[in-house]
Amino acid sequence: MDREAYIYSAADITLLSFEEAVRKRPVMYFGAGSASPDLPTSILRGVINDALHPVGGGHRRADAEVTADLRFTVTDDQLPDLDHLGEPRPGFYGSLIGKTRWALAAAAALSTRTLIEVRAGGRGWRQELTGTAPDRPEPFTASGQADGTRVTFDLSTAFLGPGAVLSTSPEQLRPCGLSCGACSSAHRDDTLTIRDRRP
Repeated sequence: MDREAYIYSAADITLLSFEEAVRKRPVMYFGAGSASPDLPTSILRGVINDALHPVGGGHRRADAEVTADLRFTVTDDQLPDLDHLGEPRPGFYGSLIGKTRWALAAAAALSTRTLIEVRAGGRGWRQELTGTAPDRPEPFTASGQADGTRVTFDLSTAFLGPGAVLSTSPEQLRPCGLSCGACSSAHRDDTLTIRDRRP
């Protein structure tokens, strides 16, 4: 056997960006492949799980709303990552998606459009991403509004299989099964609310 034929070198390594990695292998991030009709629902479940279980521990509250077969919004009470001047730090893709919130970034990589809004201490910032390319954040006054994050995703048919649509089945959207006591009845009004607004 010719040992030279099996030499492995740096030329054999392909480096992928986060965006490219998600699009190539969504199953690694959401547990469903691009050909699976369950991928949109798996993406929604991943975003809900991210909203309920922030990095660092704890359990939060989230509201999810499905407005079209491939469009959904998740609102949570997680604060944005602010710098010493009280401005949002750039996150994934230089956007308002914080660097600890990989599920939101991965969902954006599989979307044609993402709209994110973050609020803290009466101030807010809103930003649209086309694919993963962010527009400039627009500040707004958020007095009287609860602190947190609201993200709307328009999932792209380019990364989904035929017949893929969002489900609002409680069984399919349970974020973490029975591993989290607070999520064992995940659709209690005090933890997670899911609304289907489709006609």
